[in-house]
Amino acid sequence: MTDWNRELALVGSENRMPVLIAALQATAEEEGKRELLAEWINMCEAYAPWREPLREQMELAGFFTDDEDGASPLLPIIVYRAAWEDDEAERALSWTTKRSVAEFFCRHHTSFRAMFLGLYRADVDIYIWQATCHEMYGWIVGRGESEVLAKTLTDVEQIAVAVRERKE
Repeated sequence: MTDWNRELALVGSENRMPVLIAALQATAEEEGKRELLAEWINMCEAYAPWREPLREQMELAGFFTDDEDGASPLLPIIVYRAAWEDDEAERALSWTTKRSVAEFFCRHHTSFRAMFLGLYRADVDIYIWQATCHEMYGWIVGRGESEVLAKTLTDVEQIAVAVRERKE
């Protein structure tokens, strides 16, 4: 796994997901997959193009977390997400249990950094979405984002337009 950690560390966050998937595919044991996911998943940008192979690998890994106690929130739980109005939110993996974190990501997606990463869009509004999560692949708490890697969601809906004015 050390070699994969090096490979993952040497690539930028916007290009890290395909390297993480390759690392997961090359790792046979479930525990090794869980360790890679817990360490690296929240350091990747742009999950959408890699959603299906990532789901396959998370299924093989079983539940993963970076929580010291190995705990997860009680399910079902209300989760939030920052996403463009035309996002396929019901298929999205990355959610948070904190609305304030979703609001932060709304600001992030319309920032100059988002322009640099290729995440910025001037053609649509960004929303805060809400859903009920019934099953999860993982729970990441290390960066204070209370990230849920959602497996099963219901009641997915836009609840607020977060940004109306964007930088041009």
